[in-house]
Amino acid sequence: RAGVDVDVSGLSGFVEGYAIEGITDLRGALTPLEAAYGVRCREREGVLDLHQAEAVPFSIDDRQVTEGGFSETRTLLEKQPGRLALSYISGDFSYDPAIAEARNEQGERDYVVRVSLPLVIGAARAEIIASDLLQNLLGLQSAQISVGPELYSLGVGDLVQSSSGAFEILRVRDKGLLRTFELAEPRRHGGIVRSVTASNTGDPAAFYAMPELVLIDGPTRSENSFEVIAAVAADPWPGSVSLASGVDVANMDIRVVFDAPSGIGEVLSPMAAKGIGRWDEGSVLTVALPGEDLASAERNAVLAGANRALIQGDTGWELIGWREAALVADDVWELSGLLRGLSGTLAGAAEAGRTIVIADDRLRTVAQTAEQIGVETQWRAGEADSQPFIFEALGSLPYRVGHLRAQRAESNWKVTWTPRSVEVADNWNLPEPDFEGRFVVEAMAGEEVMEALEVASSEAMITAQGVEAVRVGAIGSDNRVGQWASIPLIAD
Repeated sequence: RAGVDVDVSGLSGFVEGYAIEGITDLRGALTPLEAAYGVRCREREGVLDLHQAEAVPFSIDDRQVTEGGFSETRTLLEKQPGRLALSYISGDFSYDPAIAEARNEQGERDYVVRVSLPLVIGAARAEIIASDLLQNLLGLQSAQISVGPELYSLGVGDLVQSSSGAFEILRVRDKGLLRTFELAEPRRHGGIVRSVTASNTGDPAAFYAMPELVLIDGPTRSENSFEVIAAVAADPWPGSVSLASGVDVANMDIRVVFDAPSGIGEVLSPMAAKGIGRWDEGSVLTVALPGEDLASAERNAVLAGANRALIQGDTGWELIGWREAALVADDVWELSGLLRGLSGTLAGAAEAGRTIVIADDRLRTVAQTAEQIGVETQWRAGEADSQPFIFEALGSLPYRVGHLRAQRAESNWKVTWTPRSVEVADNWNLPEPDFEGRFVVEAMAGEEVMEALEVASSEAMITAQGVEAVRVGAIGSDNRVGQWASIPLIAD
């Protein structure tokens, strides 16, 4: 099907099963067979010759070596992997996904190489293949040899035997009448399967999906609290999952351990932007949350902190509450009676396909330092691949001010607002707090700043003429300005 003539007379043995998903090239199709069975490919007069790596090598004596002679090198990795994890299809006739591991005691413990072979093989054979692949990776001997025309019949894939040992020809380079072979020590492989004997299928091996990790730069407990919110889920759940992070994959430390899967899902219906800290009675949010059992709650219970979720919106992560939860299909829920923009988050729009995370005690927080703000770090849940994350400490930014108003005061504008902060409870039953803060007030004409003030109270006087709008932002203890609140100014 690759559109070329192939000679397979040099192959023998038995392939228990091989899965090809989608369109691939010939090299991609042969690579798993090369790793597991030592299948090699070379071109002979326009025909691809497939043969086993067990072929007898061609002997080269020193008299056939020309100028440049024979040179050997051994390439060693700067950092050695501590493990190689091989994914394969179980050959116990259950055909379930399975994993075999090979370990290198001298390698980095957190440096894991992952290889996937779409082959049906037994557990013992998989362990042998994993061990061979790891040994191949740790550094095989390579060489280079120059020969004359009498050895031009040799080509890529052939095995040659010199006084230093057996090598496989990887590349051929010509310079005039001089031909140079680039050689490598023959790679180890699992050998040839001559027959397969059916056996008792037994119990399927336990296979756990790689954990899904969601990192959230969201609402925090105080303005000076720097922390990443983390959610991890896997189905089936392996019992516990550790979360590690560091400046790179070679320097990662375990930060927290998850004892239960977080509620991670997908937004199925778009959600419109609304007011902060208000009930959104007109919206119905449809979400897919596998394995979650949501519930409805009374209005006062939601106001008191029940039924919380974080949604990835256009303006960042928004914390919402809900009163009504209705199961409409398997793992699909409709949420209504939404309480929007909680804990200083903005009630922005969210498109279908965005992530939703149930905000409960299954989440974990990982403390960060001021020095880590804006720095890319690597994070990994369990045995999954690491993923980069840049922490901006958005949750510790000052809240956007509320009740922004502007009133004519002769030829000027008097601007007032209500301060909001993580330190101030959103509760009308509590007295107005004594809040000392700093604010930036900017008078705008289009995109141009006509006047800028810094004040320590919740009002300011705008004296500039030709002003079209005014915006106010709170200044944090680290001098960062929070989200702006703005209103247009309408002349009398």
